[in-house]
Amino acid sequence: MARRAAFLFETRKQPEHRLVVGGGNYFAHGDLEQKLLGITVLQALQRMDYDALALGNEDFSYGSDVLLAALHGIPVVSTNMKWASGEKLGVPMIVKEYEGLPMQGRAHDKIKVAVLAFMDEHMQGPIDMLLLQDPRKVKISPMVESAKEWVPKAHQAAELVVALVQCNSIDAVPFIQQVPGIDVLVACRTLEEVTTEPRHEDATVIVANGDRGRYIAELRFDFASLATPEGRSVLLDQRIPEDPAMKIFIHNSEDNIDAQFADTLQDSGQAPVAPREKARKPAASGHPISPAPPEPAQTAPGAAPVPSKPTVPGAP
Repeated sequence: MARRAAFLFETRKQPEHRLVVGGGNYFAHGDLEQKLLGITVLQALQRMDYDALALGNEDFSYGSDVLLAALHGIPVVSTNMKWASGEKLGVPMIVKEYEGLPMQGRAHDKIKVAVLAFMDEHMQGPIDMLLLQDPRKVKISPMVESAKEWVPKAHQAAELVVALVQCNSIDAVPFIQQVPGIDVLVACRTLEEVTTEPRHEDATVIVANGDRGRYIAELRFDFASLATPEGRSVLLDQRIPEDPAMKIFIHNSEDNIDAQFADTLQDSGQAPVAPREKARKPAASGHPISPAPPEPAQTAPGAAPVPSKPTVPGAP
């Protein structure tokens, strides 16, 4: 997570505009430790100023109250999934506008990017089980039909359409064949997939990040060539230094998780577990990390574009 932050903070120093999206499943079903880790992940993403986050089925693992509290202040996009009561679970579409860069002679050009998010309706059952004792339930509309309705709306509002879809990269192909008009599809259910470079499928670029968030995908768009973005997958390894401030945040969060987990074991009469090994705390320096503004509501282990060399790093 600290390397992801370092990569995003460093790329934001460049003149190009950036749209950063995440694909969901920030939580993993499990015990108290997994619950606290999921909360930490969302807090970290908020500090990295993500523009739009989709939700995955695992995000409902600890109930609606935990999820809603963790999402406070975060730009959530949810096009075909809402609460069964009719309340929105997020906004159905996030639209961002960018201006061209003077150095490229496009200072007065503007481009809008629309972000949509589609949950597979086959996840209705698994999510219902997770929310079995929860007063809130979700309702998922068929995603192909929803996409056929919303992609044209998105094109009316923007020049570029990004869809965060809860599917793997293989199922992404028949999806875009049924729903033309998607410029970038981020396949969000790719946890166990071997990460590959972004690829073209007809007029759509498919981005699929697997390997448990160890990669971040980046697409670079130019005003003059929106149909032919440059793409790459970036391995977040030792070649990218950890952001000091984010490293401290993660370290302190792990300390808190260990303390709460130990208290729970003690209360239940179980033997304490050995503390996890952590690196030494870094000096409190580096990029300032402030809460991410909900600029999403204009606008998700994916990414999207920006003008003049729009970039689209993707979610964890």
